[in-house]
Order: sequence, then structure tokens, then C-alpha cells
Amino acid sequence: MGVQDLWVIIIVLVFCFQAWGLNSQNLRCNQNDLKALEDFMRELGQLELGKMRLAGKLSESIGSLDQLRTLNLFTNFLKSSLPSSLFHLPNLEVLDLSNNDFYGPVPDTNLPSVIDLVISENSLNGSLPDGIFGNSSAIKLLNLAVNYISGNLPDGLRNCSSLEYLYLGTNNLTGGITESILQLQKLTELKLEDNKLSGLLNEGIGNLTNLVRLDISTNMFSGTIPDVFRNTGKLQFFVGHSNRFNGTIPSSLTNCPALTLLNVRNNTLEGPININCSVMVNLTSIDLGSNRFSGSIPDNLPSCQSLNNINLARSHFIGPIPESFKNFRSLSYLSLSNSSNTNLSSSLRVLQQCRNLTTLVFSLNFHDEELPADPTLHFDKLKVLIIANCRLKGSIPQWLSNSKQLQLLDLSWNCLGGPVPAWFGNFGSLFYLDISNNSFTGEIPKNITELRSLIDREVSLEEPSPDFPLFMKRNVSARGF
Repeated sequence: MGVQDLWVIIIVLVFCFQAWGLNSQNLRCNQNDLKALEDFMRELGQLELGKMRLAGKLSESIGSLDQLRTLNLFTNFLKSSLPSSLFHLPNLEVLDLSNNDFYGPVPDTNLPSVIDLVISENSLNGSLPDGIFGNSSAIKLLNLAVNYISGNLPDGLRNCSSLEYLYLGTNNLTGGITESILQLQKLTELKLEDNKLSGLLNEGIGNLTNLVRLDISTNMFSGTIPDVFRNTGKLQFFVGHSNRFNGTIPSSLTNCPALTLLNVRNNTLEGPININCSVMVNLTSIDLGSNRFSGSIPDNLPSCQSLNNINLARSHFIGPIPESFKNFRSLSYLSLSNSSNTNLSSSLRVLQQCRNLTTLVFSLNFHDEELPADPTLHFDKLKVLIIANCRLKGSIPQWLSNSKQLQLLDLSWNCLGGPVPAWFGNFGSLFYLDISNNSFTGEIPKNITELRSLIDREVSLEEPSPDFPLFMKRNVSARGF
């Protein structure tokens, strides 16, 4: 740290912070030195004190830094209300106070030159005043996420004509998406997740033609998702999970050429799933779980050449996995838990052709069928296999021994019998094993208990359980878990 940097820190601590009991009286400086420090402070243009473990209060004296253009105090232990003088600095362009403990309302004043305003992860409350946006035509980034801000989205946002990034997630905002936001034509990222926003999703959202990321998840939006995304050709992320949307997925959303992620789980959507794979060549992840979709699993999904993550859990799909999935080269993650699919044997035979499949979740599905023993089955890259709570019959099949990359295996709550195979001990990466609540016979193979990767758990050896717990404890006696 240079001498000038040290002077800057001293200045800030003395004149701008009420911290550690420091003040000009207990510093050993003569009046000329203090005058020089004050003059230097007034000319200060950039102050970078992020992650410095600063504590105490930010005082009104911060307003004397007239020439300050950048103030970064992120990730400290500062605790105070926001000084109103801070919002009168005429030249301040970048303000980052994130990850502190600032509390109280946002001052009803304006930073006329601000470009980046970040006060996320604090304890701010009250509503957002219109005054803060009164003369903010230069602002490009506004991040007030993870606070306790309440009330409606302010009309003053319409004045932020250059705004590109608006992050207001994880607050207590109410009402709907206002016209003031829908007029922000340069907006590329709009994140309003985890609030209390409600009502219909404003159709004007389709007029934000530069939008790349839209996150309105975990709110109370209702009605249908409007079919207005034909002009949002840059949209890459649509995250609308955990709302009250009904109806179908609009065709304009399933024809977005740039879309990489579509997440609308935990709504009451229904109807056909018409993903246009010839257009959506960039789609990598689709999450439609916990809705009211029904019928067969769409057989055109393998045509989405980049799609690798599919969640269709907790819906009403029926029948086996489509034969077309044999050609699903990109598929890595598939969840069909809590559904009504049938023919587990056929489904596994199809999915073994998915050479990049690493995660397969079938819990609460394929009810009362038999776990197939077909020795030709093989899942070489499988790391997670969950086929729990299905009342499956049979025994643990030999083909599973070839899945040597398994890290998590859950076959619990079925009707499987026979011995626990000793080759479980060959799963060197296995850290989670649950085969409880079955009807296995014989002894627990010792080499299973010696797997170093399994997560330990305190278990009494005097009274071994007849079932296997979620996590096994390694022990040399192999008498129990």
C-alpha cells in the first residue's frame, strides 16, 4: 500500500466514518497537516474500500467529497442509515454499498451523474421515492436487490432512459409491472424475483426488444402468460416459476431463437408443449415441473440440439419415454419424478442411448413395476440415479455395477429383495446411498462400509437398524450403520 493510499484511508476513517472512536482530536497531526488532508479529500475522485472489514457508521461528512466519482464500500460491516448528503454528490458516477447493513429508507434525493447504483444485500426498507429517479437519465445499472423495500414500483423509473440493468429481487414490492418500466427501451436485464407482485403480466413486456434476461419468479402473477414475445429476439432467459400462471405456454415464447433457459415450474400451466426445436437451437434448459401438463412426453425434444437439462416432474405425463430419446445426444439431466409414466424397462432401454446422461430422477413414478434385470443395460456416465418410492419389485440388478461414476444412489421405499451386492463397494465416488425401506436379506457387505467417499453419520452400533439410513457411517466391523 502506497503512502497516498494510506492517507486516503485515514481521511475516510476520520472525516467520513463514525468508527472505532477516531476523530481529528486524537490523531497526532498539526493544523497544517489536517488542512492538507482536508484539501486532498476534497479533490478525491475515486475511493475503493471494498472488502476492508470496515465497521461503524457512514456519516454525513461523506457529502464533502465534492469531486468523488467512484465510491466502493461493498462487503464491509457498515451499519447506519444512508446519509442524505451522499445523494447530493454532483459528480458521483459509481456507488456500491452492497453487502453491508445499511437500514432505513432510500433518501428522496437524486444523484444526477450516477451510472451504477448498487445498494443490494442491506436492510433498506420503506418504498422507493420518485425523487431518486428525478434526474437520472445517465443511470445504466440499478441494483437494490435483497432488502426490505416495499410498495409499488415507482413511476419515476420512466426517467431512467439509459437504464440497462434493473435488479429489485428479494424485496417486499407489491402491485404489478408498471408502465414506467415498460418504457425503458434499453433494458436488457429485468430481475423482480421473490417479491409480492401480483395481477396479470403486462403485455407491454413484449415491447422491451433489447431484453436478454427476465426473472419474475416467486411472485403472485396470475392469468395467462401473454403471447407477446415475437419481438424479443434477444431474450435468453425467461424465469417465471412459482407464480399462479395458467393456460398454455405462449407460442411466441416457444419460438424465441435466442432462448437458452425456460423455467415456468410450479404454476398451473397445461395444454400441449410445442417447443419449436428448429428455431430454438440455443435452448439448453427447460423446467416445466409442477404444472398440469398431461399426455405423452413430447417426442420432438431430442431435436433441440443444445438441450441438456429437462425437468418434467410433478406433472401428469403418461406412457414410456419416447423412442426418439435414443438420439438425445445432448441430454444430461432428466427428472420425471411424481408422474404417471409406465414401462420402466422400455424407458431405461431408450435412455441408455443418451451417452451424456449423468442425472436420472424417477422417484414416485413407474409404480408397481419391476426393476429390470436386463444385463445389456449400461449407463456409463451416470452420477445420480433416484428411483425411490415407486414400489418396485425385483432385486438390485447387475447392470448397475457398470455405473462406476455413481455419486448418489437412492432406491429407497420400494419392494426390492435379495442380497445387497458386494460390488457397491466398487463405487469409489459414491457419497450418498439410500436403499432403506426395502426387503433385502443377508448381511451388509463389509466393503460398502469402507467406502471413503460416503458421508459419515453418528449411528449406534449396539442397536443396528434393519434398514439403511440415508448416509452410511464407515466402520471396520460392518455390523451395522
